[in-house]
Amino acid sequence: MSSLDGMLEENRRLGNSIGEGITLNIIAGYHRYIGESYAAAEEDGEARGYYQKAQDYYGQALEVLTKALGQDSTDAATSLTGQAVTHMDLGEYAQAEPLYVHSLEILKKVLKPDDESVADATLNLAECYNSQGKYAL
Repeated sequence: MSSLDGMLEENRRLGNSIGEGITLNIIAGYHRYIGESYAAAEEDGEARGYYQKAQDYYGQALEVLTKALGQDSTDAATSLTGQAVTHMDLGEYAQAEPLYVHSLEILKKVLKPDDESVADATLNLAECYNSQGKYAL
């Protein structure tokens, strides 16, 4: 069992939903980065497997964090962004777009307009639009 799996189990044992959700996001990111490494090595089958694991973990994290913190938390936005980035890595831009939009909507609700996270989310959405050839406002 990896140390991340141990952290996840410990958070679950203690009933620490927020810690569980954050750990799930970390594990998801780990799988996404491994997927990126396989993709760079042109081992697409392996990459897809890790991207799918990342999607699963991000989905679990979103569910746990939404229950623990509500729909409008920055941690939920992190899960949505992670899912979107994974779709972008797979070239699934249309699937990424609504996730980026939802994440940005959350961040605009809970953070100040000039917060760096709002700017990053706006840039992510712009990159998604650009990847789809959507240039007009």
